[in-house]
Amino acid sequence: MAEFSVYTKTGSLRMTFHASDNSNHTIAIKEDSVLSLSMIMQQCVRLQPGDYVDFLGSRFWTLEAYTPKQVSTVEWTYDVKFYGVESIIKQALMLSSEGVPLEAYHAPAREQLAMVVMNLNRWMGNITDWKVGAVVNTENLDIDYSGGAYCNEALNKIAEAAGVEWWMEGMTINISKAEHTACGDDVIGIELGYGNGLTNIERDNADNVPFFTRLFPIGSTRNIEYGHYGNARLQLPSGAKYVERNANKYGVVERYEEEAFADIFPRRTGYVSSVRTENAHNDDGTAFTIFYFKDQSLNFNPNSYEIGGL
Repeated sequence: MAEFSVYTKTGSLRMTFHASDNSNHTIAIKEDSVLSLSMIMQQCVRLQPGDYVDFLGSRFWTLEAYTPKQVSTVEWTYDVKFYGVESIIKQALMLSSEGVPLEAYHAPAREQLAMVVMNLNRWMGNITDWKVGAVVNTENLDIDYSGGAYCNEALNKIAEAAGVEWWMEGMTINISKAEHTACGDDVIGIELGYGNGLTNIERDNADNVPFFTRLFPIGSTRNIEYGHYGNARLQLPSGAKYVERNANKYGVVERYEEEAFADIFPRRTGYVSSVRTENAHNDDGTAFTIFYFKDQSLNFNPNSYEIGGL
């Protein structure tokens, strides 16, 4: 039975326990690395999003709050999953330094990666553990992040533009040719085959319903004039950058959404309260009628809200 120590996102010890024999570490190609730990304890310790354990030189985090199941007056059972770096980089959206979804960025690969690292540290509670590693030298790259790019998608875009791979060593991200060297007897191979190497490989299927706890709504540009409004898009009434619900329970799961808010923009539906007419003539003497409509409920001057050029 292996001993594990769980730490809070700030590095404080939360609990220490011995995992049962049915605990496992799941690794899959192009899938998340998951550490599933089970144990029975005589105390109830609630885990919070961002709590982590270290295992075989790698770090694994909880992505949502977890409460053990009480099975008697003195015992609680734990079946909790900790997720590797592959899961973490899928959670954080690419935001600008102003805290709004990044649309595009013009900078060399190193600065592009620095923006990814900034967002990973932001998402994890303004820590400084994520680092920029080796980065190939490039000219300025024009990377399109519109539509709500997550950090893993951003890394793919940067690596493709730079013509190399991206890879990680712990919480250090590199954008360069992936090379690992080892010498002599220090090389440890993994033999694949029945009864050898990986003990558990499985693939989980998620449904197609997006789940999130932090929403970045991208407002419409219709009927918006920057000079008067102070922004090119419609903003939340409070000026907040995002709306958050149940993050303390399920962790921070970010989502970008523009399409759902496309039809929300400043407008007014008026109702005709009276009509009067006036007869008139063109310069050639042709008669025509002018109709004057009135909306008695209109309580502002429309001329004060004209958009320039329209």
